[in-house]
Amino acid sequence: MADASLGSVIRLFALTLALLAVTASVAGASAPRKKKVVPPLVSNTIHVVVPRGQPIQIAFAADSRFDGTPSLAQAIQMAVDNHGGVLGFPIRINTVNASTCGSPPNTVSAATTAAYTITAHLQNVAVLGQVCSHGFAQALAIYQKAGMVVVSGSATNPALPAAGPTVFNRTIVDDNRVADWYPVISQLPSDLAWRLDYTVKFGAPPSDFADLYYDAAIIVLNDIAAASQVDAKGELIVNRAALATAVRNTSSYPGVTCSVTIDQVTGNRTDDEAAISACAG
Repeated sequence: MADASLGSVIRLFALTLALLAVTASVAGASAPRKKKVVPPLVSNTIHVVVPRGQPIQIAFAADSRFDGTPSLAQAIQMAVDNHGGVLGFPIRINTVNASTCGSPPNTVSAATTAAYTITAHLQNVAVLGQVCSHGFAQALAIYQKAGMVVVSGSATNPALPAAGPTVFNRTIVDDNRVADWYPVISQLPSDLAWRLDYTVKFGAPPSDFADLYYDAAIIVLNDIAAASQVDAKGELIVNRAALATAVRNTSSYPGVTCSVTIDQVTGNRTDDEAAISACAG
């Protein structure tokens, strides 16, 4: 009897384990499965779609604290007028006031507010400016995140390239050379001829750096064409990343301020003494 009872207990225990396994299997099959969390894809390539008949839009980070700002704006408009559109699309300049010239405590917030305003307008394909270096590094971090190319004709702080490693460019040299460089540039025959054209067009001579913004605007306009295509619907597709790359690869552009070459690593304008000498001849 003892052996028989033990055998019965063993068989009962095995049956119980089998039932528990089946129950667990059924429960697992009926329990809802957790969805696998897949992080969203992130692309550094941002395409701006310009509908047929609508303008390509470029921002100008202006500065009401700089007396020459109206002249810079007129030089940019002169570039737009002389260029005559891109691939059949007109150009619109959207002016946003950055108010960073001088050194008040709120220059950083003014610069970043302007940058957020510009990048929030998704039709903007590029930025001209900002005019002064104060707060520009913090603004460049915003443009860098948006992949929006920036070209300044006046901000000279040597530290700026690090804040916008792929989007920052300038048609002026930095503080290490600008004091000796710009007086020479502004008296070159090509620059003097442009100043005369500007004076005839607007009724007064341009301010300092207006010539550099004219060149900056023309470079951007030329490169928009290289970084864009018209699709089957007649819409212009502008690739911001391709535009930034094209501007950064500017080499020997024949500007009114002489030959413009942008350093591919830093975005700084190259101080090409040989080219300046040739322009002066």
